[in-house]
Parts: sequence; C-alpha cells; structure tokens
Amino acid sequence: MNDIESTIEQIKPYLKEIIDSIIKGTKDVAEINLEEIISYVNNRMAIYSEPENIRTAIKYAWNYEEKHCAEYSLEEAIKWFKINLPNQIIAEGCLLKQHQGNAYVLHQCFIARQDNTPLLDGNYPHRIVYTLKMDKALQDQFANKSMLVFR
Repeated sequence: MNDIESTIEQIKPYLKEIIDSIIKGTKDVAEINLEEIISYVNNRMAIYSEPENIRTAIKYAWNYEEKHCAEYSLEEAIKWFKINLPNQIIAEGCLLKQHQGNAYVLHQCFIARQDNTPLLDGNYPHRIVYTLKMDKALQDQFANKSMLVFR
C-alpha cells in the first residue's frame, strides 16, 4: 500500500461526515473549495501525512476533480455531464461561471431536480475547470448569465 492509499484508508471513515458538515446548508457551489476541506481535515484530525496525499484522498472521497486548460468548450461540458450523469430522474447538470482575473473558474456539478440543491455530498461527481477562455458556443450560451442548467 502506498502513502496515498494509506492516507485514504486512514481518513475515509471521516471524510463523508467532514464534507457534509462543511457544505451543509450552502446552496452556493462557489463557496465550497478544496483548500478549505484540506485545512479542515488537517486541523480537526491532526493527520500527519503529506498535503498532496490528503488532497488526493479528499478528491477521491468527495468525487471531485479539477481540470486546467487554455480553452473549455460547450461540447466538453456536455460530454462530461453525459458521462457522469447519475440519474436523470433526480439530477440535472449545472455549470457556474466565475471570473478570476483574466481567466474563468467553471463549477460543474449536478443539482437535484426536486429543489435545485447542489449535489456535493460525494455521492455525485463534480469538478472545477480553470480556463483562460471559453469557446464561442459556450460564451453564447452564457451570454450575460453566470449559470447554465443542462437537462
């Protein structure tokens, strides 16, 4: 067992509870970030492991990924939602756009059809895309909006 697997096994029983406590009550996906969760785990659990091992373990348990790219397309967003769609009856895709300097931070997750609550408890995949630009099709879809819903 390598260091990352060891870290995952060490904190796996607590991660779901920790993630739930951090995201409980928030409906703003942009308020939740991996660095806060890593800090919380380090401070509360006094884990003595490499920070990168903790980061990898949390990403795995939280069903989270990051993508860094020069340009992100509408086609890529749709493809990710189609591949990762957990269940069309309970969820639909959500893409949130934030400006960060000259770049964009795009939060890609699923929301509950019943009440539009973000599904960020680790049972559903989500990711954050850091990109310098969006293709024309994605820009056109966003227009002056900061959120798109994929049904």
